[in-house]
Amino acid sequence: SSLAIAQVQIVADRLAPIPVDLLKLTTSGDKILDRSLADAGGKGLFIKELEKAILAGESDAAIHSMKDMETHFAPGTEIAAVLPREDRRDALLGGYASLADLPKGAIVGTSSVRRRALLLHHRPDLSVKLLRGNVIRRIGLLKAGDYDAIILAVAGLKRLGLDVFYSPLASDVMPTAAAQGALAVQIASPCDERTRSVSAVFARMNCSRAAAEVTAERAVLAHLDGSCHTPIAASA
Repeated sequence: SSLAIAQVQIVADRLAPIPVDLLKLTTSGDKILDRSLADAGGKGLFIKELEKAILAGESDAAIHSMKDMETHFAPGTEIAAVLPREDRRDALLGGYASLADLPKGAIVGTSSVRRRALLLHHRPDLSVKLLRGNVIRRIGLLKAGDYDAIILAVAGLKRLGLDVFYSPLASDVMPTAAAQGALAVQIASPCDERTRSVSAVFARMNCSRAAAEVTAERAVLAHLDGSCHTPIAASA
């Protein structure tokens, strides 16, 4: 997706002058759009193909939105760096300033069980409907009138630099997902000269504050056995 490529470019810019080749892979999470992640197989749908490429030596690293990573990932891989964190809040798109401004019975799109639970907690009258696909597709469906409003991550909108109106939702109204706004660099666990060099290069861009925050937040998920089926928020 355009967001995935933008996130790779953020890392590539930090690696300069080291040259970077982008290996574009379409994951199962990108292909399955007719049902929720929970029903389709969980967050790992966005990660597994990328992990296979790392373990096969086809790529040196994968760049993930860390909120899409399950609490356990492939043996033989590790997180080499967590980049400085972007805005972790959720965004309301559709021309409304807040959840309170949504009309009664409004159709709101999201694929997140956390967002769904929180929306219905504040506004039980809302009709919360499944919304899957990349950011551009989701905004397109909103503009087409399929939804009155949709919820997206502020971080993704900022990284894409989209000229679209949105209202950030306060964390006391819409507590955010664990690791939202954080980019993670996943690599093969160092075992030879190349993998040790890759690890060392990425370690230099690690943000200790962001890494501490997401480690704490993901520990909450692990302790509660959190998955795509559980509406859990965690923000450190």
